[in-house]
Parts: sequence; C-alpha cells; structure tokens
Amino acid sequence: MSIFINIDTGGTFTDGFFTQNGELHAVKVLTTPHDLTVCLMDCLKEGARNFDLPTEDMLHSAGIVRYSTTIGTNTIIQESGSKLGLVVSRGYEQNLYRSDYTDDDPIYRLVSPDMIEGISGSITDEGVEETPLDRVEILSRVQSLIDRGAQVIVISLKNSYLNPQHEQQVRAWVKEEFPRYYLSAPTLLLSGEISDRPGEALRTNTAVINAYIHRSMARYLYKAEEDLRQNYFEKPLLIMHNSGGLARVAKTRALNTYNSGPVGGLMGTNYLRERYGFRNVISTDMGGTSLDIGVIKDGEFSFELEPEIAGMPINLPLVEVDAIGAGGGSIARLHNGQVEVGPESAGSLPGPACFDLGGSQPTVTDADLVLGFLDPDYFLGGRMKLNRVRAEDAIKRVLADPLNISVEEAAALLKQKVDDNIAASLEKTVKACGDDWRPEAVFAYGGAGPTHCCGYVKGLSKAKIITSPHSPVFSAFGLGTMDVLHKYSNSCAIDLTGAELKAAAGQLNELVDRLKVTAFRDMRGEGFAEEDVYFYLEIFGKAGKAGAEERHFIFAAGLTEQELQELGKKINLLTTLILNAVAVIPHNELPRYKEEGSDAGKALRGERQVFWPERGAFVPTPVFSRELLRAGNVIQGPAIIEAVDTTCVVPPGYRFSVDELLNGIMEEVV
Repeated sequence: MSIFINIDTGGTFTDGFFTQNGELHAVKVLTTPHDLTVCLMDCLKEGARNFDLPTEDMLHSAGIVRYSTTIGTNTIIQESGSKLGLVVSRGYEQNLYRSDYTDDDPIYRLVSPDMIEGISGSITDEGVEETPLDRVEILSRVQSLIDRGAQVIVISLKNSYLNPQHEQQVRAWVKEEFPRYYLSAPTLLLSGEISDRPGEALRTNTAVINAYIHRSMARYLYKAEEDLRQNYFEKPLLIMHNSGGLARVAKTRALNTYNSGPVGGLMGTNYLRERYGFRNVISTDMGGTSLDIGVIKDGEFSFELEPEIAGMPINLPLVEVDAIGAGGGSIARLHNGQVEVGPESAGSLPGPACFDLGGSQPTVTDADLVLGFLDPDYFLGGRMKLNRVRAEDAIKRVLADPLNISVEEAAALLKQKVDDNIAASLEKTVKACGDDWRPEAVFAYGGAGPTHCCGYVKGLSKAKIITSPHSPVFSAFGLGTMDVLHKYSNSCAIDLTGAELKAAAGQLNELVDRLKVTAFRDMRGEGFAEEDVYFYLEIFGKAGKAGAEERHFIFAAGLTEQELQELGKKINLLTTLILNAVAVIPHNELPRYKEEGSDAGKALRGERQVFWPERGAFVPTPVFSRELLRAGNVIQGPAIIEAVDTTCVVPPGYRFSVDELLNGIMEEVV
C-alpha cells in the first residue's frame, strides 16, 4: 500500500502526517526560516524513521505528497518580496484606479510610486479597442523599470477583464525584445490572468500581491519538488490552496498559497464535523506564532469574495480564516502596569526563553512551563529539552519584579491574558454569525490549542471542546482530506426577476461552458481525464436592490430554466459565478475503536506539581499519556494529558472523555 504524506510548514514548526494502510504517524520539527526546504526534508526524514525506512525508499513508494507553506504569508509580513514594476493605463499612474487614493496607501509598501509607469492605448467599457498600443512607448517604459531594478513587472490595464488583448500584446512585445535567454529578461505577470473579475483597483491589488511573492514562491516550490525527485519521488508535489483544494506546482499561482496552512486545518475540522453530524462549529488553531479562527455555519465554510491582505482589498475568493497574534511564542510585556501579550512572536529562532536558543523575552510557552503544564524533559517527545530557569528569569525580570508578585503569579497573569485575548476574538466571531448563532463544538488544535482551549472557550460554555490525537499536526492532517480543486470565477449581472428566464439560463450556461474549457485544460495538466472531473457551482447574488450578497451552492455544471426560477425566489440578481472543478484523490480515513471502559488508569504516568490559577497554588496533579488512552476512557480535572507533540490541560471542573475516533471531548462538569 502507498504511503500518503501531508506536510504543513508553519512559522515555528513544520508538521507532518503520514499514513499507510491504517498506520498513522505524526511528526513535528522546527521550521528553518532561512531555507524552508531544509525543514521540509527534516520532516520527511523524521517520517521515514517512523516507518523504519530510508527517506528515498519512503518517497519512492509514496502515492501522494500534499504540502502547504507559509513562505508567501511570511514574505508579505516581512516585506521581503521582489522589487516590482507596475504598468497601468495612462492617467492612472497616481491613483491606481482609486477614487479614495492616499499617498500612504498600503500598495506602496509593495511597489514604490517611482516604479509605476503609464502607457497609452485603451479598451472601452464594452471591451472594444479604442486606442491602439504604442510599441516603442511600451518597450521604453519597461526598459526604464528594468534599469531601476524591477525583478517582476505587473501589467494592469483598464478593462483587461473584458478584453485581455492589450495586456497580452504588451507581454508579446516585451518577450520579443527581452528573450528568456537574456539575463535581464523580466518576469511579466498580467492582471487579467490573476483575476478575471471587474474592478480595476482590486484587480491591480491582487496582481501586485501575487507578483510580490511570485519569485520567492516559484524558486522555493520548484526546489522543494526537485528535492523530492532527487529522493526518488516520481509524482507531482501537490500544493495546498487557500480555496480549499490542491494543485501541482505548475498550476499554482503564488497568491493561492497565502494562508493555506490554516485553511488545511479548517478542512480537517470539516472532516470531523461531518462524522459528528454537526452543522455549526468553530475551529481554533493555536500554534507557535498565531491563532487561526475558522467558522463552518450551516455546514458551509465562510468565503470572502473580496478579502483583505496586508491592508489591501483583493478580488480573489478565499476561504475565510482570521488570525490573531496569540501563539506559544507570543511575547509578553508590561504596558501601563498591565500584562500585554502579542502580537509579536519569538518564532522558532530565537524562540521562547526556555528554548535556550537566544530568546530573552517571556512568552506563552515560558508561562506554560513555569506553571507546570509542560514537562521540560518531554517537549517534542523529549527531542527538545526546555530550560525552566531561563523561562523563570525572563518572567521575573519583565513581569514579576515590576509587579512585585511571584513568578508563578506573573505566569498565571500571562496565561490569563492570552486566553482572554482569544476569548474576545471568539466572541466577535460568534456575533458576526448572527444574534442567535451558537457553535455546537469548538475544535482546538495546534501545538498549544489543547493547552489553552478551556481558558479561551469559557464564554461558549454550551459548546463541546474537541481535541484530536492529531491536534499538534492538525493542518497537515487536514491536508490529507483534500482533493485537487480549481476554481474559475466570473462576474456577471443576470436578472432572475424578469420573464426571460430561458435567456438567463442560456446566458449562465454559456458562461459555464466557457469556464469548463479552461477547467478541462488545467485538469489535463494535472493528469486527469475529463471523466475524472466533476463540477459544482457557487452562485453569489443579491436579494433586492440594497440586499446583502448571498451565496448558494448548485451541485451541477449548469441550470435549467425551472432551477433558475427556484433560485430567483432567493436572489434577484446573480452577480458572481464560480465554477469548481474537482478531481478526487485518496484521503486519510480514521478508524473507529470499540470502547474499553471509563478507567484511564493504564495511561497514568505519575503526577507533578502544577500551579492552577483557579486555586492559586501548586497542586499534585495526575499526568496521563495521550497515546495510551482508549475509547471510553474518562479523566476528571485537574489533570495533565501529555502527547509527544502537545499537552492537553484539563482544569478543575472539567471532564475529558475519549470517543470512538480517539478524540478528546472536554466539557465543564455542572
């Protein structure tokens, strides 16, 4: 049986989830920010050890390697992307198609104002050429941008979504002048090929962000794929997209990878949600750098048609996942006599003070160690030792001494603050879903999620807290539930209130057929035949002139007149159509286990002193091995449940029960 490999590179750790014929292995290694291909190979080597195989043998027998990475997200955060040039239609060099233009617009953090050029030539609002392009002018402008250091040049011309002729002509002329074999040949990216939706400003933003991370992403992902080939993996590397699907490197735009790891965790949440029969859940992924919040409402993901990245609205639809600076590496400080935590993070290097890698500021992980939640000799299953003395020194110097309290009390304040920050974000998330909306369950995962979940879910007391035995690598686990997916969007204005529904159906289905041509081309490039592909539609529309935009799913590649009539009872105007093309590939499948009784005694490892903020003192606390717990086992808090890569904290007043999927269900004891 093939080995299936799923790897997610985060800001602090790189996680792997490996499966073969029911055998499951989770792996966690430190992320290497200087070169992310190093931690990718470290993760693969660690996974191969679990199968007692050389890395080359494991990869040679691997059926699928799925991968998500933070490099695009990190590049934007660190503002370390390519130097860009931008070519726009003449007259829009100053405002970039914006009516609300300001000199400090976020786009100028990615492309300098002196790297923007305007060219003549125009396409009308009907998509017809009005003024032809000037070849000499274009080559002069591009040469000027190259001379000023442009590594990537974005071409974003007015109305290119209606007629891409001018953008394509600019690229053709530049390629003639600067053949690929010249070292100075620039990378050219066209806005109409990144986004085919209207809105010149949004499309320009989208193209600029994509271009900013394009070179580093292309260099990194192709190197990663080549490293796999060198180790005898013969299939394409599949990259996680923020749309909720996978595609090979050659079919991936750089922007598709932004925030893709957290989306993988939400996919894993959805896999479990379906098995429990829940309709409404929240996912919380607390890693080393941040906490990501996702929502599934009425069985559907939240989707953003116009999300915001780096303060810039774009028009590339994404699965909605919100991030806050609350992770194990979040740094604590005093501000006006109050403890504040995050959003700054120590990351993996230098890391928390207890990592003993040069970090000197107190972090959430340092507090968890001082409180006794973490075993300094069993972090990452003992592969990494934590230095408690350094953690205490950092908390004492920055928090305890200035506040004139004990180190343990300061650590408890630090923990309380980060939990309160997360709880406040969860409260906003719940309110945004509607006054009466409540989640049936909160899924808590990531390396720090099971440690802190009871603290931050307290405001949602009726919601069950579900922690997976794969919580530390849950985004990697979620990758294994996903298929190859390509999305094709098109804006339109189809009236569903008139009598000519037959014409409306014809217009919609003609649009779908055009998108399917592109979809089949891309899926052939992925290695799938037409009969391997199925389609479904996402239709966005408005009910009433001032109505909010609604989303509806149609599980077919087209609509009849009668079906449009039914849709017209929900929306009046169809505004956006998204065709989803899916090719199914093998998934992770979790086994179900028979219950073996409530007694968890066989998993008891001993006890240690733990400072429980609820009791304000150290208390002898039982410690259980997560790997030895069986279906049906029940543990009453206070207790600590240790896994190789995470620690689950069960406070006083909580109960931890293991179900048939070996998930831990935490509930307050009434």
